[in-house]
Amino acid sequence: MCTCGEKDPHVIMRRVTFDGAEVLLWDNGAVTGPLGYALAGIPIARPRTPEAVEAARDAGRLLMDDVCLLNADELPAFYRASRAANGDRATMWRKARPDAPPCKLVWATLHTDPRGIPTERVASLPRLKWPGLKVWDFCGGPGSAGGRYALYSQVSGAAETFEPTGFRFDNLKELWKHLES
Repeated sequence: MCTCGEKDPHVIMRRVTFDGAEVLLWDNGAVTGPLGYALAGIPIARPRTPEAVEAARDAGRLLMDDVCLLNADELPAFYRASRAANGDRATMWRKARPDAPPCKLVWATLHTDPRGIPTERVASLPRLKWPGLKVWDFCGGPGSAGGRYALYSQVSGAAETFEPTGFRFDNLKELWKHLES
């Protein structure tokens, strides 16, 4: 029986994906499309014990909270990740998108060539996770000799001055791997 007291199967949550697909969460934890039809890549849950029903509902709620941020083709990966995340949203996202960067970099252009194409830009990293660090992108130009992306740290003092840490990377994937290690 559901926590609302209804004994018959019924929908407990209804959401729409970013690209417009309707997703339903049922009282037994099943995640389906409209009218209870299966969504591509998502098996319909049929738990048999009360503990399994509660676990399926918890995973379904975790997924449904973020459905509006996802496209329909991302649902299977996030469904599997929600089942393995034990209620932790960050774990779900990390498992669903293992190669995704931990944050989005916002670039500020420092220099351009005569045509206006950036030749050097900088992005701040989140201060809570990587205090005092910035990433310089030399855009494949003369400063890219040791690697396109360079990690810089803030020098103590009143002025906002940075010095190279000595870590340089050919691509952002290598940078994120280094920062997460």
